[in-house]
Amino acid sequence: MHISERHIKNSRAPLAIIGAGALGCLFAVLFSPACPVLVYDIDPAKQEILANEGIYCGSIHYRPQVCSGLAQAATAGLLLIMVKSPHTAGLARDLAPCLQPGAKVLSLQNGLGNLEDLADFLPRKSLFGGVTYQAAREVLPGQIQHNGSGPTYFGAAFPGQSQGEAEIAGLFKSAGIAAIVPENIEEERWRKLVVNAAINPVAAVYRKENGLLPQLPAARSDMEALTKESVLVAQALGLALSWETMWERVLAVCAATAANRASMLADVEARRLTEIEAITGSIVRLGEKHGLEVPVSRRFLRHLEK
Repeated sequence: MHISERHIKNSRAPLAIIGAGALGCLFAVLFSPACPVLVYDIDPAKQEILANEGIYCGSIHYRPQVCSGLAQAATAGLLLIMVKSPHTAGLARDLAPCLQPGAKVLSLQNGLGNLEDLADFLPRKSLFGGVTYQAAREVLPGQIQHNGSGPTYFGAAFPGQSQGEAEIAGLFKSAGIAAIVPENIEEERWRKLVVNAAINPVAAVYRKENGLLPQLPAARSDMEALTKESVLVAQALGLALSWETMWERVLAVCAATAANRASMLADVEARRLTEIEAITGSIVRLGEKHGLEVPVSRRFLRHLEK
């Protein structure tokens, strides 16, 4: 199936995807039936590929409007931030001069610290944070596999900011994408952090798809330990997470995304920077701050930060 980008004159595009990795391309495809989508990537080579060839996802071939510069992407009413964590601060700095008044910025990035990096340069009232349980794999630039579906949770990033969740939720709903605004987005962000901390580093070290990890005794043992350590840190922060519930969720995500190769594994195989600092590094630093022992998290951090 081929989807062409709608062209609307003299109007602000509803949505821009910033970061055209596996999930960025997936969301571009998912939103395409509902609204015009702008796509921007910090890699000029990937921009050229997407502009010339579009995005392939299963039987869908979608040609988004690819932005040659960040200023063009910043004309959108909602910017979906999908870049890897190490690039967040630089992106926010470059985005600050061109972000339009009233625009909303939703980070669906992995790990902790991204919202704070964005807030160093962008108005706090514009920022929303969230997590997604969609799963995708980038086979080649612009060619992705949709390996798992799940809801996206989001909410206001900072206390006291003006509300805009309903407008964002409406855009997701119009595209048929499950989106939830929970009472406590911080708890939901931590639930996803625990899942990422349990799966991503283990997948990167054992070099296996998500569905195979629980079947390998050593990998399963490491995932259990990482889950327990992350939950202990979350509880020290006053969050109502339990080990039993989170371990069930880790196993459920492995099953739901069985064919997926975790993003950290893909980064290791491609010799790219990983998000180990934003994910496992956050667990280790907060564990130290609260006097908690997190030896397995520390071991994976040492191994993967090399």
